[in-house]
Amino acid sequence: RGPVISIQKKSPGFDGQIYALKRSSWEEVAALKSLAGCRNVVALHEHFMHGSAVCARLECMEGGSFRSYLRAKSPSSVPEDAVRH
Repeated sequence: RGPVISIQKKSPGFDGQIYALKRSSWEEVAALKSLAGCRNVVALHEHFMHGSAVCARLECMEGGSFRSYLRAKSPSSVPEDAVRH
């Protein structure tokens, strides 16, 4: 729903993991919560309001989104294994 910014929280006792912060919607947050047990869905770590915007802190996918992967390839060059799961 919006651009993603990679962030890393620097506080005492933090694990150093990199997260993605993005503008979201209540519908997306609800969908991610309902799919939390699926291993092939990006994990929602928290969500919050920033002014009037819904924001979500997500698992960072270093390779980018599946959508951007598909857009960068021609349909015939995407291996079946990549879309099976």
